Amino acid sequence: MGIKTRLAGSYLLVIILAVAMFELFLILFVQQYYHGNVEEILQKQAITTGSFYKQYMSGEDLSESVGDLMSQLASTTDAQVQIVDANKRILGDSQNPEAYGQYMDSPEIVKALKGKTATWKGKNPATGEYVMAVAYPLESQYGVVGGFRLVASLDAVNATIFKVNTLILLVGVAVIIIVAVVSIVLSFTITGPVKAITEAAEEMAAGKYSTRVKKKYNDELGRLGDTLNYMADEIVRQERLKSEFTASVSHELRTPLTSLKGWVSTLRSGDRENRGELE
Repeated sequence: MGIKTRLAGSYLLVIILAVAMFELFLILFVQQYYHGNVEEILQKQAITTGSFYKQYMSGEDLSESVGDLMSQLASTTDAQVQIVDANKRILGDSQNPEAYGQYMDSPEIVKALKGKTATWKGKNPATGEYVMAVAYPLESQYGVVGGFRLVASLDAVNATIFKVNTLILLVGVAVIIIVAVVSIVLSFTITGPVKAITEAAEEMAAGKYSTRVKKKYNDELGRLGDTLNYMADEIVRQERLKSEFTASVSHELRTPLTSLKGWVSTLRSGDRENRGELE
């Protein structure tokens, strides 16, 4: 694996992890935001209805005032309204009147009958849709006399969440693609000079000291190229000095040797006059 691949891969891996973590946070935030809004609306409606009942209707029997209470709830919310008495028996259901008299033993109703506000989110087994339910107690001066539950469908909200999350994912993919291209370009700015320096060093090692590295960037690699060029210049200079020194020495040695060769030739020729001169 080359350095270009490692550099681009490292950059890309870091960005993918960062984008994935950020998008996961955004997706969870979007879901929590939309579901939180639905829950907040249902709780406000429940608190308003509970306060209204306690202030204006708590003196009446719940089974007798359930009709007025259903009308009051119908005017303030679009959610399904279910009212139960203290024995968990359904007294009214805005979407399923046939449920009258049946028992509701859901966890949120159990909590509501204990005087607490409870929220449940999940799949409605009857309709198969995802819903959110908020249960709230109905209180009189004698304590909890019953409770009611507001049930809202989350299908429309989940569809909106899906669209927003899809947009977030597409933006994330676009960011990763852009970063991948930038990473490859950046890796070329590093591997390009490294490749040029490597090729120049190989040529210099083969004896081609005239090779020079072209400087592209004034960074560490640029200074390395300058150093390599300086080394080649010094080698050429030292080689030139060596050649000049060798030529000078050869010339100095050649003159006395020529004289000696001449005298040796004279001795061999037997020339008495020159021999006497030698002696």
